[in-house]
Amino acid sequence: MISYNEILKVIEAFTDGHKFKPRFYAEFVEQLPNLATEDIDFPVIFCNPTNGSTLENVEVTEVEIYCLDRLRKDRKNTNDVVSDTKQILSQDLTRWLEEGQQDVEIERAYPCQPYNNYLLDYTAGWSMRVVFHNERISICEVPVDPIEPSDSCQEATVKNSDNSYTQSVESGGTLILPNASASVNGNTEGQIPSVQDFNVNIVDDSGIVTPDDVAISGTNLNITLSSAAQASGGGRLLKTGVTQSVTTNDDGFLQEGRNNSWFILDTSRDTNPFGNHQRFTGTSGGYYDQGLSSYFSVDGVATTRTLAFPDTIIIDWSQWDQVNAEVVGYRPVNIGLLSLINGISAITSLSVGIYTSGWRMWNEYESEAVRYRPMSNSMYNWSPFEVSSLSSFTCTPIDQTAPLPANMILATSTGIGKSAFNSASTRFTYGSVRTFTVTGTALT
Repeated sequence: MISYNEILKVIEAFTDGHKFKPRFYAEFVEQLPNLATEDIDFPVIFCNPTNGSTLENVEVTEVEIYCLDRLRKDRKNTNDVVSDTKQILSQDLTRWLEEGQQDVEIERAYPCQPYNNYLLDYTAGWSMRVVFHNERISICEVPVDPIEPSDSCQEATVKNSDNSYTQSVESGGTLILPNASASVNGNTEGQIPSVQDFNVNIVDDSGIVTPDDVAISGTNLNITLSSAAQASGGGRLLKTGVTQSVTTNDDGFLQEGRNNSWFILDTSRDTNPFGNHQRFTGTSGGYYDQGLSSYFSVDGVATTRTLAFPDTIIIDWSQWDQVNAEVVGYRPVNIGLLSLINGISAITSLSVGIYTSGWRMWNEYESEAVRYRPMSNSMYNWSPFEVSSLSSFTCTPIDQTAPLPANMILATSTGIGKSAFNSASTRFTYGSVRTFTVTGTALT
C-alpha cells in the first residue's frame, strides 16, 4: 500500500534532483503564507492535499502542487517566472511522475492555474492538480485482532509457461525460484538462475563457430555444426609395429602413428559418421570384424554372410574430406579381357545399386591407399576386398604431363606407357572408385 507520506517522498525526490533545486514543503494551503518571502530560497514547490476517495480496489488521493518564484520589485521578470514555474510543473514534474518513478500510479490529466501574489507577496507561479491511484490494502492487512474475514487470505500460485513447475506461497511470503540445470548431451554442466536470459557461445581453437542451425524444442537447445566444425574423420599413418629400439628417437622408441590395425581409424580422435572407428564400411555402415571374419550391421549384431563384401561398395573413411563433405568409395569389378582404354570406358559406365553414375578407374594414389601388402602378390586379398587377381593397372600413365615420382613407379611397377593402354590386359578385375557426398550417415 502507498500512503500519502510515500507520495510526498516521490515528489521530494524530484525536487532533490532538479537542476534548479526548488525548496519542497508539504502542508495545508492555509500555511503557505507562513513562508516569508525574505527568509526562504526560491523557487518553491508546495504540496497540499485537496481530496480523496476510495473505490473497490483503488484508493484515490488528490493533491494540489504549487510552484512559486520570487518577483523583482519592478516586476520585470514576471514572464520569466511564469514561464519557468510552468515548465517545472507541467513539463518536468509530470514527465518524472510518468517515467522517472515506479512507486505510484497517476491519472494522466494535470489541470493548471496561474497565480499572481497569491498568498505570498512578490511571487508568481502555477498550481497543478495531480490524482494518485494507490492499491487498497487487503483484508489481511487490516490492523484488527482478532479478525475473521469471510474469505481467508489466498496463497499465490507461481508456475512457468508449460506448467512443469508449480509452487504456492502464502500471502505476503517470499518464494525463491530454483535454479535450472544445464546439460550437454545428457551430462549436467552447471546451473543457470531462473527467469534469466542466457547466452550460448560455441567456440573452437580459431574462435567463435557459427552453427548451421539452432532450434529450441521444449527444454532442448539443438545446435547443428557444419562439417568443418565437427571432429576429425581422417586417419593418421599406421604404426610400423616395430617395438624394439636400437637408439633414442628411432622408430621402436617413438612408435609414431595410429593403432597397429590397418583397418581401424585413430581411436583417440577419429570416428566415421556411424559412430565407430572402422576405416572401411559399406554404404549403410556395415563392416567386417577382421578377427571374426564376419559381416556386422551398424548396431554391432553379427549377420549371416550371404554376399561377399566385394559385392558391395567399400567406403574408406580415412579419405573423408569433412570440409567438402566428400569421401571415396571402392568397387572391384570383373570386366573381362579388355584393353586398359576399353576398361576405363567400361568402368565409366558402371552402375552399382542406386549409384548409377560417377564411377571411374582408380588412379595411382587411390590404388595405393588400399594396398594392404604392397610388396606381395596378394596386396588386395584382404577383407573386405578379398580379390587375389585384381589388376595392378591404374588410369595413371607414367609419361603424363606431371609424372609420378620415379621411386614410386619403380617400387610399385603399376604405371604403364601410353602405348600399353591399347593392349589387351591379362587381368579380368579392375579397381573402380567413386567420390560420394556425405550428409550425416547418408551417401549420395
